[in-house]
Amino acid sequence: MTADLWRHALGVHWLLDAWGCEKSELATLDTLESALLGLCETLGLTRVGSPQLCGPDSGSLMGIVLISESHLSLHAYPSTGRLHADLFSCAPFDPKIALAYLRKTYAFDAFEERLVRRGERMHSALYGGGVADSGA
Repeated sequence: MTADLWRHALGVHWLLDAWGCEKSELATLDTLESALLGLCETLGLTRVGSPQLCGPDSGSLMGIVLISESHLSLHAYPSTGRLHADLFSCAPFDPKIALAYLRKTYAFDAFEERLVRRGERMHSALYGGGVADSGA
């Protein structure tokens, strides 16, 4: 399935909304930083710098790390037990592995995820095949 996800696309955007998270894990910048670093390593993505972190003064914690393939960000809301993840990559990764990693880290009860294939028409225009509609 992972190979099919990237066929005729320039990248994939994975979005995760999770709730019922372990609030104590959501409340620490150390866990947030470890999750960003560990998820990149687990998925084989190439960091181009250290994670940028902020919080918890606004009631939430946020972290982002730039990767050579694009970016990974996490937003944690300890008071409501919510976590939001956003990963865009032009290099293949397995969303099931990303989900399992974050579920183990934050122990959430429920989630919804979306996968958005990016650049399908552009891929077709540049390389042929795939999506034939010009989008016009």
